[in-house]
Amino acid sequence: MGQGSFGVTYKAKTKIRIEGSLGTIDSNVYVAVKEFFMKEINGREGSKVTNGNKEGLFTDYRKKFLREADNLSKLKHPHIINVLETFEANGTVYYSMEYIDGGSLDDLILNNHRLSETETIEYAKQIASALGYMHKHHVLHLDVKPSNIMLRQDCGKASYSVVLIDFGLSKQYDEKGVPESSTTVGGGTPGYAPIEQSSYHEGKDFPVTMDVYALGATMYKMLVGRCPSVASVILNEGFPMACLLKHNVSNAMASIIKKAMMPRKDERFQSVFDLRNELENLNTYKDEVSEETHIDENNLFEEPKNNVEKEEEINVSQNEESEETYVEEHLVIDRTVDKIVIQYKSEIRFEITPNMLRLNHSCPNIIGIGDFKSFVKALSQIQLIKRQEAPHNINVDMNIEKVSISLFKRGIIDKVYSVQTHEDRSYGTLYGNAQSVWLQLMHFITSYLPLDSKFHTHKWYDYPPHINNFILKDVSSSNLSVQNDDETVVGKVLDFFDNLIFDIKWKIKYNWKSFIFWFLIAALFLGVYKSPLFPSGRINGHSYVDLGLSVKWAATDIGNWCFCEHGAYFKWGEINPTDITSRVDSVYSIDIPNNDIAGLKRYDAATLRWGESWRMPTISEIKELKTKCKWKWISLGANSGYLVTGPNGKQIFLPISYEEGGFIWSSTLYQENRTQAYLLGFDKNNINTEHYSHSWFCPIRPVTK
Repeated sequence: MGQGSFGVTYKAKTKIRIEGSLGTIDSNVYVAVKEFFMKEINGREGSKVTNGNKEGLFTDYRKKFLREADNLSKLKHPHIINVLETFEANGTVYYSMEYIDGGSLDDLILNNHRLSETETIEYAKQIASALGYMHKHHVLHLDVKPSNIMLRQDCGKASYSVVLIDFGLSKQYDEKGVPESSTTVGGGTPGYAPIEQSSYHEGKDFPVTMDVYALGATMYKMLVGRCPSVASVILNEGFPMACLLKHNVSNAMASIIKKAMMPRKDERFQSVFDLRNELENLNTYKDEVSEETHIDENNLFEEPKNNVEKEEEINVSQNEESEETYVEEHLVIDRTVDKIVIQYKSEIRFEITPNMLRLNHSCPNIIGIGDFKSFVKALSQIQLIKRQEAPHNINVDMNIEKVSISLFKRGIIDKVYSVQTHEDRSYGTLYGNAQSVWLQLMHFITSYLPLDSKFHTHKWYDYPPHINNFILKDVSSSNLSVQNDDETVVGKVLDFFDNLIFDIKWKIKYNWKSFIFWFLIAALFLGVYKSPLFPSGRINGHSYVDLGLSVKWAATDIGNWCFCEHGAYFKWGEINPTDITSRVDSVYSIDIPNNDIAGLKRYDAATLRWGESWRMPTISEIKELKTKCKWKWISLGANSGYLVTGPNGKQIFLPISYEEGGFIWSSTLYQENRTQAYLLGFDKNNINTEHYSHSWFCPIRPVTK
């Protein structure tokens, strides 16, 4: 079912016997079984787990694994996972627990993009109840986040309740507040862990406020649909209250989350009971504004013909199985929309911007603003309808026919329109069923956007399976097509100037930085402009810049050829890049000589991927870069970061790797806590050398001699 750095979780079947006064019943039930397996240490010989020459480390963490099971088994609460037993087999240990098949809270947020305030309050109260019970029994969770919260269907009800899982970082305290072991607490998950958690050592207090912070961050993601900024950013730049209010979160609710996530622990709620009491007193908003049917009056291409409201509700049937209310509107896209994402099920994903079309994260296909304008004009013909939301079991089912259109502004999701079809019944805001809407969208894409031959190799025409090129040809001549503009000479001339004026306005208002950036790039390669950013040479096909320091720095991160964009994300000591959207966080320790992995192919991704001439920078080399170079915050196109100028005048660009700032791993282990390593962290106002958990995701900028 899943794997982290400390264990593998399996779905298993076991036989149980129910005995009554008149007889017995044998039945099979599913359980979840967690196996202790450290992927950095353990291997397998058949079914047997091996641990190489690191028996001591394996034994220490095995005790921690069993302590996790023991702590869990003592907690009996409706919103905490139930542990059944521990056992030894195959050279390692296991524990079994109840199997929950409702998906995670993270899945629910992903499928709905965000949750309503009413849902958030209900789930948060249940989580607070579980955490309060844990704290009463002197246990901290330390890794509360949506992916560690499962959904269990209540018996005989259509609703779901939450269940806390994954107590791998949990810590037991005695009644005096003294930890049961001498290990430090885990660093937690960035965005959900407060500042003090990464460096907290055992003391006299029982820091329940760390779980309070994580609960507040979990509520933030439920309401906004994305993880909040890391705690250090909130400390420096303030709490993102505007983001909550933008998503129609009430001031009272936003204030509760802000207090839960205060950087100073003494300014937070001092217990989860205090937070829950605030939620109990909060008025739930029954008359929430439906974002799916909100239309911006700033139409991109045409003014409204009159000022009469378009929304008109028409009751069509009293039958509960029918759709109760229609809203006769069309999808409208205003001028500030800078990206459109179209998705079918979880397999097909189109990303369209004013100058690029991308399919399933492949190489972009260059388009013109005129193409984008035509496509948006066609898209605005799609009709909207007001239906009830799909039940939860349909939302979390990845096999359900589903089409969604997401509109982005400044890189943030602004509106989402979708339709789901299940057993001939459709839910959502797009008119028609999922297959007909997908067919209509494919027609618009093939008709109004230029497609290279590589798009046809993805066979995206095959979704749904019965839709093929023959049917597409039929659709092209059907009433789904958009009315063409006047085809006369005068009409074409007027349309040309209309496109030209629109192009100029768009570039000046929204895309001028990108225009200037690509002009400079073109000038650089034409030899018109000799930039200090120009590489000094190449080794093994990778460019470097000699800044006049003890080492030469790569011109780009690993995983990206363009110096203006960050590269792939890596966990420290791992040689394969990690998908940041499918985070599996854990804390682990690596036993290495001299506390540095530079040049070790087993741990250094730069050496393994770029050759032995390259390696990760040490912390001393990062400090040299920080102190001996001049740093200037600039924007290159759509990307911001630091232009770093060496003593000899040569330059490299370090782009941000997250929304607010950037990070670069060093090769040096943090000796005081071997589950952490040094890195370079920066934002617009600060440049620091810090130490973070190995499970943090950062790019790598290699160096060479």
